Amino acid sequence: SKIAADATQKLRTKRAVQHDRASIYLEHKFFKKERRLKQLLKNIKTATENNKERIPKKLDLEFMYELISRMIEAHLILSRGYKYISYHAVGENHNIVQVLQSLEHVAFKLD
Repeated sequence: SKIAADATQKLRTKRAVQHDRASIYLEHKFFKKERRLKQLLKNIKTATENNKERIPKKLDLEFMYELISRMIEAHLILSRGYKYISYHAVGENHNIVQVLQSLEHVAFKLD
């Protein structure tokens, strides 16, 4: 129905904006101030030690930078994907929508 289609369209637009904002937030929080990235790394190492787990050798500032970069890219891809399916009114059963939803679940788990 028209009402359901409008609600879906509105939700997709909302999701696109949310993912845009998430990418901007991550960039400003961790890349504008390097000390926050260092603090995040320190917190992860402390939590790992508290759980009596071994800290991987590759867990360093460069790894954290790459991880945050990938998270930003994932949010941007999701945003563009939602804009695309919203603009072209792609149906819920289409493969593109299912891939976006799957990627979104992974991004939310990483955040």
